[in-house]
Amino acid sequence: AFKDASMIGLPSLITTVLLHTSQATVEEVDPSKFPRNFTTSAYFVVKVLNNMAAHDYQSLQKIMGSADLKAESFHLLSSLLSYCTSLQSSSNGVSSSAKLLNEVILLVGNFVVLCPSNQSVLHWGKSPTILEKLCQLPFNYFFTDELQKVLNPTLLAACFENDRNREVTERNVSLKFVKSFLEREEKRGG
Repeated sequence: AFKDASMIGLPSLITTVLLHTSQATVEEVDPSKFPRNFTTSAYFVVKVLNNMAAHDYQSLQKIMGSADLKAESFHLLSSLLSYCTSLQSSSNGVSSSAKLLNEVILLVGNFVVLCPSNQSVLHWGKSPTILEKLCQLPFNYFFTDELQKVLNPTLLAACFENDRNREVTERNVSLKFVKSFLEREEKRGG
């Protein structure tokens, strides 16, 4: 069903706003130039995409990784990460931008899990790449238990059987934190 509907054009909607509003580069995102309802709208679009992935992640991967949409998926994920981290640096506490960032991280994981061709998208473009942006997230994503549960599965999905992504991750993040997270989750039965 998702394949036939092509995800109802949701990724294109958000990507168009992102690229039109931040006409420079995806690294130079100025949140003040976006419509006031953009964060909420983007949150619900990304949440719908993640819900689709929960139902059938391979269809989501196939659509977002298709020849027609792969470049758009790259811009969507990269721009949303830049947008969210720009907002995070100017706000504090749990905000709509923090919720959006968590959903974007989950979407990256859903996009790449067990899919080598989509894993390669994480190192497209100029530095910082999508993978580098994930590794440069705020400090609390590496030390707060709840946020580790958001980030670490995505990092694991990005690096699974992918030496290039693992090397990039190791250069930017100590994998001992990911390992200790895995050990804790294994003990919890999670």
